[in-house]
Amino acid sequence: MKKWNVGVYLRLSVEDGKDNESNSILNQKTLIDQYVKENKDLKIYDYYIDDGYSGTNFERPDFKRLMQDVEDKKVDSIIVKDLSRFGRNFIETGQYLEITFPLLKLRFISIGDHLDSFKNPESVNNIIVPFKNLMNDDYSRDISNKIKSTLNVKKSKGEFLGAYAPYGYLKNPDNRKELIIDKEASLVIKKIFNDVIKGKSKLEIVEDLNKTNILTPSAYMHKMKPSKRYYTNTWDARMIDKIIKNKVYIGELIQNKTRRISYKIRKTVKNSESQMIIIKHNHKPIISKNNFELANKILYSRDIRPMKNNEYDIFAGYIKCGDCNNTMANKKYKKYNTTYNYYLCSSYRRKKECSMHKISRKELESIVLDIINIQIKILYDIKRKIDEYQSKEKINFDYELQRHQLLTTESLLVKNKELLKGLEYDLESGYLSKEDYNEYKLHYKSLIIKYEESIKNINDKLNKIKFKSSTYQKVLENLTKNGELVKLTRKALNEMIDTIYIYENNQIKIKFKYNDEYKNALNFIKGYSAVV
Repeated sequence: MKKWNVGVYLRLSVEDGKDNESNSILNQKTLIDQYVKENKDLKIYDYYIDDGYSGTNFERPDFKRLMQDVEDKKVDSIIVKDLSRFGRNFIETGQYLEITFPLLKLRFISIGDHLDSFKNPESVNNIIVPFKNLMNDDYSRDISNKIKSTLNVKKSKGEFLGAYAPYGYLKNPDNRKELIIDKEASLVIKKIFNDVIKGKSKLEIVEDLNKTNILTPSAYMHKMKPSKRYYTNTWDARMIDKIIKNKVYIGELIQNKTRRISYKIRKTVKNSESQMIIIKHNHKPIISKNNFELANKILYSRDIRPMKNNEYDIFAGYIKCGDCNNTMANKKYKKYNTTYNYYLCSSYRRKKECSMHKISRKELESIVLDIINIQIKILYDIKRKIDEYQSKEKINFDYELQRHQLLTTESLLVKNKELLKGLEYDLESGYLSKEDYNEYKLHYKSLIIKYEESIKNINDKLNKIKFKSSTYQKVLENLTKNGELVKLTRKALNEMIDTIYIYENNQIKIKFKYNDEYKNALNFIKGYSAVV
């Protein structure tokens, strides 16, 4: 009687669950050992165990070891508990059973499916086998979709599901799905952003970090939690790029950046932004949004390039032609041993498609400084007025602002309801055609729904408002705390200005960053003054 050298193959994936007693590794081994004991023509050569590996593909270490032993003629029979333990990929499983194993003259036994390619060759070719393989394949697809759906729900709630917290953050010991700031690493993040804003190049920042022996993100992670993962002690420009572009530092949690090609293939592809799960204001930011945007603008905008001395022009990234909206080019000329700096429209300079819009840097600095100081004075007066109202009447800025918006919205709602009511009369009187009537009716109804929804939202906000310093006041405080500017700096431009538009004859227009806060503050004063 021929003795078969058996390779016992055991597999359990994460999806199967460690608590699934019937499929546990121990249970599979016990069942197969008993079967071999009862069949005297079988002799176990070795056990091949892939614990924690999916059955959707055959990229499994011990399965590869098993096939190598088959090729080396050490094993001439494979035994499994059932087909699902062998594999859940319909195509590949069928390939092994119908082509590969017969060519190798390999005996295949699946105890649970009553398959034995030697004793009963027809059992493997039975129509039920591919059907079972298809069911096993479909089970994997279904489990994969359910897991993906569950994880996406958790991600949508702002739960961080990564294995490691991003550099600069830690997993909260009390809630592992929440990110908290790592004080030590966050100082490095702040330093990198500040260096970029100051005008340092990526090369200078990298050299400085390496020179001062600051640990790289991977080296820092290894220090905090030693592992076999690869890490490097040398900073490079790619690391700086990764940090500067990462919105996690402004409090955004971005997950689902990649996806697997299919549940059978581990290879991943990048998702588009619309496919990602992005939760804003998810955790405490390390970098302000203004500084984040400025650093990205400095490093990656074509409008901002360092000069020959590796410093940035004070207006780089801020000035545009008021007519064609193109950037203004920075130029120099010498006269009587004196260097003069000026700006002109880049579209005019390259193609003569616009007018020159020429203005000297000295004159532009003077004009912008004057306008900023006038604006600071106005903001100071607004802040003083708000403080006066609040201290006298014990009123709350946020509350009064929302109340003013409520009154305005209620007025618009009443007006549109009256207009809708008047349409019937206009139709009957012949002032409106049926077609115009239907169009106006639809328009007014949509506005009424919009205003009713807005009133509901405002009332919700009014119910939640607590008596604390408002966002608008904080903006005003930040802008007025230093008083009048003596000299124009890039820091001042960053805090206050979005864009400076240059027109002919040295006419300029400034778009400030805090327009919404400014309007809200004025609405507050106007609304309160109307009451008193």
